[in-house]
Amino acid sequence: MFDGLIGVVSHLGNLFTFYNMTILLLGVIGGIILGALPGVSPTLAVALLVPFTFYMEPASGLILLGAVYTSSVAGGAISAILINVPGAPANIATLLDGYPMARSGRAEEALYTCFISSFIGGIFGMVIMILLTLPLAEFALKFRSTEIFWIAILGLTVVAGLGTENMIKALISGAFGIWLSTIGCNPVTGEFRFVFNDILMGGINILPALIGLFAIPQAFSLAESYGTKRTAFKIQREKGLFIKTFIQMIKMVRVQTIGSIVGSIIGIIPGVGGQVAGIVAYD
Repeated sequence: MFDGLIGVVSHLGNLFTFYNMTILLLGVIGGIILGALPGVSPTLAVALLVPFTFYMEPASGLILLGAVYTSSVAGGAISAILINVPGAPANIATLLDGYPMARSGRAEEALYTCFISSFIGGIFGMVIMILLTLPLAEFALKFRSTEIFWIAILGLTVVAGLGTENMIKALISGAFGIWLSTIGCNPVTGEFRFVFNDILMGGINILPALIGLFAIPQAFSLAESYGTKRTAFKIQREKGLFIKTFIQMIKMVRVQTIGSIVGSIIGIIPGVGGQVAGIVAYD
């Protein structure tokens, strides 16, 4: 169990050099900026920066790509909170409470809360990965078609749980999502379904779907309210808000622990992304 911890400690010297720390800082800043752009997923952000790693040492390249990926997920909360459009698929649950807080003037508090929670969850996940990499890898390899099927059933249950106020709307949304997943090539028979054109032969990726579901309606809403007082909302500034938010997050040990555990467990399951972990933890 502690072999991973020993390996990390033995390689800490490679991280704490001026060059690698600079790479880490630039990766974090670049990842936050790319993550805040709707449509630029963490995977795309990493793909854009892969060519820069060709002339780097392997350790420096991994530091850059890791920093960009993790920080782009956190950066996606900026657009989710401010304009109600998730910057990354993992930020779907963020806009459910983040955007209403921003509308009420608590955008700064919402951003601090998201970044601090992301930091705590990232540290927790890192510790779990270091200490339990081998057991978790063996556990993940046991997932077959049956387990993936029941994960899909769990997802539908979560959809129903989120729609307690309007169950019919939640069921329609779940059915619509299932229909979208059938577009493309049938993985069993190899037949193409609802493709209409060669463009849809690969199915509908989740990121374009999120852009269509969240960004386009929000764009129409902003265009409709252009020139009125509803276009912008005031941000209430409070001195020492970051410290107060940080202390509040530390006190919420139960919530932070549950979210971190849910994210760690779902994160190791093949084919299940951060968007599922966020929605399950929110529910």
